[in-house]
Amino acid sequence: KQWYQRRVAITAGTLASKELDETRQMLENEIKTRSHIGSRITKLEHENQDLNNALHLEQKKVKKAGQARKIAEANVDALQANITDLHKDIAELKDQLMFTQKQAEEGKIKEQK
Repeated sequence: KQWYQRRVAITAGTLASKELDETRQMLENEIKTRSHIGSRITKLEHENQDLNNALHLEQKKVKKAGQARKIAEANVDALQANITDLHKDIAELKDQLMFTQKQAEEGKIKEQK
């Protein structure tokens, strides 16, 4: 009977020890998993911050490019207006030249008569 009780006690102790080992192993795995998740979260937070910084820089570049585009468009408009004015001046000068040439020819004809 003692032998049986002892055997039951040893078996119970062994079972408790195995259960304790399994529980310890599960806890260690849980700790490793949480640690891995924590470092993954930290890594992703750093990546997120880097991407936010890059996004901010790109937004600044886009804004600067938009401003440069507006300036360039204003310059193009001014140059086109200038070209239009120059074409008008050229047309006026051509008219004046033709008029002057006609007068000169008429003057020569009158002198020859």
